[in-house]
Amino acid sequence: MTHNLKKFFKGFVYAFSGFIGCIRTERNMRFHIGAAVYVISFMYGFYDLSLSQKAAVFICIALIIAAELFNTAIENVCDIACNGKKDNRAKAAKDCAAAAVLIVSVAAAIIGIMIFWDTSVFFKIYDYYSSHIAAAIMLIVSLMAWVLWILSTKDKNKK
Repeated sequence: MTHNLKKFFKGFVYAFSGFIGCIRTERNMRFHIGAAVYVISFMYGFYDLSLSQKAAVFICIALIIAAELFNTAIENVCDIACNGKKDNRAKAAKDCAAAAVLIVSVAAAIIGIMIFWDTSVFFKIYDYYSSHIAAAIMLIVSLMAWVLWILSTKDKNKK
């Protein structure tokens, strides 16, 4: 029984390792993680959303991250299978996986616009940051750090 329980919890360790590995090597995953942090921060900081609207936001975030993980897995399997050689089937598989991420991301952006587009809240956000200069500076610094994090790359082929 304890062996099965250990095996069960080890699966979580592997999943977490895959998630962290994807963040370390995939620029788009770092973009999505950062965007999710800002969306959630603004959602709880400035918006009064219903439970179903919040659920839709979290589902969109989860779908984008899952799609990015699938995309990375497919790219890695194709790279291993092709052993550095060009293959049209591998390219098609990788392109389809990337297209899946794009479709989920566009759908999430449309849902985000439907939920978050509220000019009265935009004015509230503006008023807050214009009257709390330290918070505005922190926001700008965090945005700059996010961009630098996105642009930082680790060569996934180096060992």
